[in-house]
Amino acid sequence: TLFMREMKMKNLKIGQRLLLSFGSIVILLVLLATLAFTRIGGLNDAIAEVDGDRYPKTVLANTMKDDLNQIARNMRNALLMTDPSHIKAELDGIGKASDSINNALTQLEKSIRSERGRQTITELQADRSKFSPLKDELVKLASAGVKEEALTLLFAAVRPAQLQYLTSIDKLIDYQNELMKKSGAEANAKASQTQLLIGIFSVIAVLIAGLFAFLATRSITRPLSRAVVLARKVADGDLTGDIVVHS
Repeated sequence: TLFMREMKMKNLKIGQRLLLSFGSIVILLVLLATLAFTRIGGLNDAIAEVDGDRYPKTVLANTMKDDLNQIARNMRNALLMTDPSHIKAELDGIGKASDSINNALTQLEKSIRSERGRQTITELQADRSKFSPLKDELVKLASAGVKEEALTLLFAAVRPAQLQYLTSIDKLIDYQNELMKKSGAEANAKASQTQLLIGIFSVIAVLIAGLFAFLATRSITRPLSRAVVLARKVADGDLTGDIVVHS
């Protein structure tokens, strides 16, 4: 109780009372700082996961999609153009975009470890394995100048395979976007929890610090007030007062 705490405080010397009061405040501040640093560390981990893992994978998946669309444009242009140098440039563009896709897919294969992510990659590779031979066959036909056969292949087989390939890439992008949103929501939740906990502990710290300050101040000022009253009585010639000494 407050009375018992005050009695215990009276048994301490003034220096000890002050040390106890200020020491308790310091301890509370250390606990509050530890809580803040711990929770902020958790937030940093969540942000690092988004910045260093989730977002780069999304960028790689979108790079694959952009390159596949570029291949589609290169194939179309190669079949529409008549200048051999322009046709060669378009066909070379297909090779460059294909190399870019290979590089992005290699990085994704190394970094994606979740079961759902691995399944998505497996489906994407299956659709890619169907598209790539058809793409290579069209490039051969275009290089040889057999445009009619190349056009037939484009609309009959290459384009449907490309659309299925794009669908698989979109699934991967959607999955990575979902993970990013999840990580962002977790970070927001941690931030809200951190604000709440720091607020609660701050209020508790203020209340406890105020209690110790009140007890310490009261244990010092009350005896001083009694001493002042007794001194006034003695000064007035009243020697009947009692002096109580606590060792």
